[in-house]
Amino acid sequence: MIIDCSVSDLCRLCKKKLSKKQLEDLLSMYGAPPEPGAAVEDPDLIRIEVFPNRPDMLSSEGVARALRGILGKETGLVNYSARSSGITIKVDSSVRMVRPFISAALVETAAAPLDDLSIKSLMQLQEKLHLTHGRKRKKVAIGVHDISRITKKIRYIALPKEDVRFVPLGMSEELSGPEILEKHPKGIDYGSIISGFEKFPVVMDSKGTILSLPPIINGTATEVTPETRTLLIEVTGTDLQAVEQACTIVAASLAERGAVMKTVKIIEGERGKKRTTPILSPRSMKVDSSYIRRILGLDDEKELPDKKIMKLLGMMRFGVITKGNKVLIPSYRTDILHQMDLAEDVAIAYGYNNFKTELPALPNVGMEDAVGSERNNDRTTLIGLGFEEVFTFVLTNPASLFSKMNCGAKERKVAVISNPKSEDFTIVRDQVLPSLLSVLSNNTHNSYPQKIFECGDIVLLDENSDTGCRNVSRLAGLIADKTAGFVSIKQLVRVVLEDKGIWSRIELKSSVHEWFVPGRQADVVLDGRVIGWFGELHPQVLENFGLEMPAAGFELEALPG
Repeated sequence: MIIDCSVSDLCRLCKKKLSKKQLEDLLSMYGAPPEPGAAVEDPDLIRIEVFPNRPDMLSSEGVARALRGILGKETGLVNYSARSSGITIKVDSSVRMVRPFISAALVETAAAPLDDLSIKSLMQLQEKLHLTHGRKRKKVAIGVHDISRITKKIRYIALPKEDVRFVPLGMSEELSGPEILEKHPKGIDYGSIISGFEKFPVVMDSKGTILSLPPIINGTATEVTPETRTLLIEVTGTDLQAVEQACTIVAASLAERGAVMKTVKIIEGERGKKRTTPILSPRSMKVDSSYIRRILGLDDEKELPDKKIMKLLGMMRFGVITKGNKVLIPSYRTDILHQMDLAEDVAIAYGYNNFKTELPALPNVGMEDAVGSERNNDRTTLIGLGFEEVFTFVLTNPASLFSKMNCGAKERKVAVISNPKSEDFTIVRDQVLPSLLSVLSNNTHNSYPQKIFECGDIVLLDENSDTGCRNVSRLAGLIADKTAGFVSIKQLVRVVLEDKGIWSRIELKSSVHEWFVPGRQADVVLDGRVIGWFGELHPQVLENFGLEMPAAGFELEALPG
């Protein structure tokens, strides 16, 4: 995930003046390499690639917090504290079947008023969390509100969708729930998440003012402006842990700019079960130093003693408890699940450049795969003959593989997807030629002749295989032109097989394939075994794929010469 940051803002948050080059080197070492080209747009802009496992670094504040540890400006656990805000959110049981969970935090920014940079960073963090941690808002959605305009008693409830009425952000007229899904850009983009429910979830205060329609859009009643001094961070979703993690990440990011965090009490269901958010308390984990040394290839305890491991983890902003070799994991670190994760952080702090390079102790030397080498030779041959290479999906559907190829009455047994997500991809192909015909059908607007090929895999059923099927590499090509015919495709096949040095061993036999014109096709036989076929495409096949130009094609096993 790519985020945009201001270099000057990062330096201010890091509490250290750094050149852009120094900053880029630090980020590369941390595993968040900068993207090239950002300086062309703005000399103060730096574009950073953040891996999805680090949602806490999807903002300038999160990046700076991590870098301060590496720079030695601050090490160990960041101690975030929060007292009660007095705000309660009552969760109605009606949301259970729609979007059951909510967490919240109050953030006061009077000591560090919002400016353009902090607002942009907050909006970017919100959207990036939606895309990654929130699975495009399906799992988690975040709302940010000006709390000064509403009461302190808030309800999270599902209302009949026609009863949901408010003025959404970016609009000036009041709309109902269904109208928001139809007319608002965010409703159009994300409405499918809740459109199937009779009731829509809303966050509203005790006076009936609607703050938001999760996960779609906030209302104008609590719109955040540069004058806003008290923010309510509201996070809803379908996974309680993910919701609480997102709430903590956003609140902690604002706290990095000097804002004051306060907690919100969540009261759930008829029994009134209570919990307090955001979650700020760290988790503890015992550090297995010997495991970390083994994983990093530093088996010599003198080279990486326990004490140094703990120091390096402190640089990565873990709380260090020397007695018992334990660390406290910050609540915003959602990625720490195993000793391997600690080992990765130790490696970052140790510095990848400080590891000694050595060849692995393998009994052989790597070499190019024979099939891969032959594929490259085939590519060279066909590109030299004026063909263009295409890459198509191995997954397909019965219509393309059978019906359109005139094989509707003679469907072959193929591997079937047990739980397909799309009707276009329900089976695994056992031929490449239909895929090439689909490419031609999408390019009828281009000039002719069209000559394409693919070096691709097919999957054949095989009872002797552990998986019940096996991959086979195939080479297929198509010519679409008014002169395309049996002679031209035969000449092409001959050139390909002569280049492999096996043409003299080839025998051509008449064949009966439904997708070719009868009498204008042949099987390619090598040492008594059919390794492919070629011919003129049947007029019905051309019509099925929407092609008006004659075409001829071939398909061969990708055998080494």
